[in-house]
Amino acid sequence: AVCEKMGGKGQIAILSGTMGAASHEERLKGFKDTIAKYPDIEIVDEQRDNDSVEKAISITESWLQAYPDLKGILCNNMSNPVGACQAVKDAGKSGDIVIGGMDHDLRTLQYLQDGTLYVAQVQNCYDMGYKLIWNAVKTIDGEKVDEVTDVGSTSVYKDDAQKYIDMLYGDQADSGST
Repeated sequence: AVCEKMGGKGQIAILSGTMGAASHEERLKGFKDTIAKYPDIEIVDEQRDNDSVEKAISITESWLQAYPDLKGILCNNMSNPVGACQAVKDAGKSGDIVIGGMDHDLRTLQYLQDGTLYVAQVQNCYDMGYKLIWNAVKTIDGEKVDEVTDVGSTSVYKDDAQKYIDMLYGDQADSGST
């Protein structure tokens, strides 16, 4: 979605989470495999933020200085879209840089709502928990469980941001809590 929104061309940077975290590594591979399908998109940098919002802010600020033509940022964990969006918004570039991120932190959904974030890939955390318990009980009962359980995720855009804020945070969102 980010590559398409960029018109299939331009400079992109990647914020990666913690080295060795399986989900982060798989998302990183997915980013690179997808970008490879767009010969006019250049990955200008890739850095690890170690799941730190503050580090993601710092890295993004440095990219904004080093790459004035930066068109996109991909974020692969729950912290880095928050940091990337804060740095981009503080620089007055909301909407100028296409940002795609992971998960459903309230701040992420608020950046989605205000247009700083283009798309958030929201995981199905409810089914993650349910299927974990389901598979644990089956294992205890001596039944075979699938090696991989796909619980899916959803691409969420600005138009659905409020729906997800209400569904996931309810009254908490009104009080500013995360």
